[in-house]
Parts: sequence; C-alpha cells; structure tokens
Amino acid sequence: MGQDDEALLGETRAAEAVCDITSDDGLFDEAARESCTIALAKCSGDIALTLPTSSPAKKHAKQGTLHGVYLPCLQTLIGVVFFCRMPWVTGQAGVPLTCFLFVMCQSVGYLTALSICALVTNGKIAGGGVYYLISRTIGIETGLSVGLLVFCGASFAIAFTVLGAVETLANIFDTSQWIVADHRLQALILLAVLGAIAGVGT
Repeated sequence: MGQDDEALLGETRAAEAVCDITSDDGLFDEAARESCTIALAKCSGDIALTLPTSSPAKKHAKQGTLHGVYLPCLQTLIGVVFFCRMPWVTGQAGVPLTCFLFVMCQSVGYLTALSICALVTNGKIAGGGVYYLISRTIGIETGLSVGLLVFCGASFAIAFTVLGAVETLANIFDTSQWIVADHRLQALILLAVLGAIAGVGT
C-alpha cells in the first residue's frame, strides 16, 4: 500500500469517526449531518462543499427624517382643513375667533410634539407605532387607550379628507350630471379606490 492510499485510508477513518457511522443518532442531528458532509467532502477532494456559504445580509429600507417624519406630518397638518374649511370657519366665526381656534390647535400640536420628544428620547424605540411607544414608557393601559384614540382619529381624518377631496372635485367639475351625484357616495367610491391602491401597494 502506497503513501497516497494510506493517507486516503486515514482521512476516510477520520470521516467515519466524525460521522459516527456505527450509531444512528447522528442521522437525526443537524450538526452531525453537516460535519459528516464536510468530512466526506474533504476526503473526496471537493473543496466547494467545505467552504461555508454565508447568506447576504438583508438591508432594510430606511425612509429617513424627510420622507419618514417631516413629509407625513406636513401632509397631516396641511390638508383639507386649511384649503376647504378655513374660509368657511372664518366666515362663520369671524377673524378673532378663527385666530383663537388656530392658536389653540397649534398649542395642542406643540404640546403633543414635546411629549413625544420626551418619550422617544427615553430609550430605544422599535416598530409598533404609538401603542408600542406609550405602552413601553408609561404603561400598557395608557398605551392601549391612546392607541385606540389615535386609530379613531385617523379613521375620522380619512373620512374628512375624502369628503373634502370630493367637494373640491365638485367645485372644479360639474358633478350634478354624473351617474352618482351624491357627494357621500362619491366619497365612498373614492375611498374604495384608494383602499384598493393601498392594498395592492402593501
């Protein structure tokens, strides 16, 4: 027996020792099967099987401060209230009461922003929205109640915005001759279309 045969026999015995062929327990062990495969690949000279394969790290898309924070907040603040309801409120209540209402609403917005700043700087914030943020800092009960109020507020804001969009569309075009002339039905159709677009996008 030559030196090459002796070396191959030694590698085969080492592979058998790693694989533990005499016992059946290694067949059901993931780590044992993996080490056995690597040992046999070394004996056969297949280097490709012995190299560990590392899966590429997944990169999570981050929106950043502008697209993730500033623009959504700006779209929420400057909406149908400014462009559709502000002239009506000014005509009904007058300029002084309209300014007072504007200052009160801005005060609520500033206090909410300051409170959120105090909460988010308290520790690491993960996904989950308002409920996760408040429940991990103040308590589960408070987070649940505030999260429910935010959900209701967002639902009413969607209805209010869709109705404002339909009224703006009626001011631009003559919708009285359409098949569906009622503004509420038009808003319902628009909401269904937007919901379908959002569902396809997610």
